[in-house]
Amino acid sequence: MTKEEFIKYVYDNNRIRLTDDQFSGKEEIKYSLYLNGLTSLPEGFNPWVIGSLHLIDLVEIPENFTPFVSDHLDLQSLRKINIGFRPKVESLFLDNLSEVPLWFNPEVKVLILGGLGDLPENWNPFNVSSDIKINWDININFKMTLDFINFQI
Repeated sequence: MTKEEFIKYVYDNNRIRLTDDQFSGKEEIKYSLYLNGLTSLPEGFNPWVIGSLHLIDLVEIPENFTPFVSDHLDLQSLRKINIGFRPKVESLFLDNLSEVPLWFNPEVKVLILGGLGDLPENWNPFNVSSDIKINWDININFKMTLDFINFQI
């Protein structure tokens, strides 16, 4: 998808005309964006969203995608985290990841890894300021609960 096609998609689905500065994150977007249906993003899209960013069908993100989102970033279908992905968000939903890379350190209050069975043994997400929630089933390992749930900086 080109930048122009993406901007048209945003307008058609949200009635918001993105400027070049909003596209690149130099200027804030003062509304939540609902971009469900997109499976990829154009290079250079790094938004600053006052609200939420819904990308529930996105399966791949560009390298160095670093959005700032004041509410939640919903990436339910994302299967892999690319190098350089470092979002700054209130809540980050990553329900379909099969693994979390050791280098991954998002700036979030709540990180939701709904489909993940285990966390990497040496993973130290020091920028998560409140909760990490894994495995929507209630069978979370007690040691993980002590070590990772309610992790405080």
